[in-house]
Amino acid sequence: MGRNESCLLGSAKGWKLLKRCRQYGFSRGFSLIEMMVVVVIIGILFAVGIPSLMDYMMNSRILAMAQSFQASIQQARTQAILLNSNVDIILTANPATAANVGSAGVSASGPNWIIQVQPNANVTGNPFIQAASYTFVDGTTNSLDTGLSGRTGATITGSTTGLTFTGLSTRIEFPPAVPVVAPTQATFSFTASAASGQTCAQAGGKARCLNVIVFPGGRSKVCDPAATAAVGDTRSCN
Repeated sequence: MGRNESCLLGSAKGWKLLKRCRQYGFSRGFSLIEMMVVVVIIGILFAVGIPSLMDYMMNSRILAMAQSFQASIQQARTQAILLNSNVDIILTANPATAANVGSAGVSASGPNWIIQVQPNANVTGNPFIQAASYTFVDGTTNSLDTGLSGRTGATITGSTTGLTFTGLSTRIEFPPAVPVVAPTQATFSFTASAASGQTCAQAGGKARCLNVIVFPGGRSKVCDPAATAAVGDTRSCN
């Protein structure tokens, strides 16, 4: 009786049942060369995949910040119409909290912004805006450099430090102390932070930088400055 046959059930009586049992002996493992090949392959995948992941994170951060700012613009515009009063949205380096309303210093590079109702003690019938000081509506505080060693940070740069919406939704430039009816659009650019080491696509880089444009009538849109001005391309800023 052979070795393989002795592993069969019922082999003592000559029965051939089921299948052969596992042969005795040691299982062969991975050799050092095979393990090194696997490590090299994993290293190559990381080398190729990590830059793409970082680009995706940066683009997501820029998009989220731009969309958040546009939503705040729409909120300020809506509040101005509902309250029939002037409502500001200002860029500031101070924390965007109620404690800083009316006193936060303005900065065209933010990175935070505050929505506030201007003082209007002469308006009757609306307790919300019958105040001698600014009233806090909302605020957004952003971190310029967050995530993996600051590589997902995004920055904002505005052509003005803020906007004021009137009850008629007319946009005027900030500061409100010297209000000027805006004859042209205001542009707020969202780009990769200096710590990321990335540049915008229109400058030959991989970051998909975006603009938020606010038109004199109060309408706003998010657009891609790297997009072509082709007819029908809604991403274009032109």
